[in-house]
Amino acid sequence: MFNTAINTREQYDEYCKIIEELLIKEDKQLEEVIELLTLLIEN
Repeated sequence: MFNTAINTREQYDEYCKIIEELLIKEDKQLEEVIELLTLLIEN
């Protein structure tokens, strides 16, 4: 699902939307997914 670097603005926007939705949930089990998305967005 999130195994590649962000290559397009569309992909960036999609990842930002997903991470925003995950952060709203505040679910401890999603921390690894949130960390991965954050890493992909920042790089």
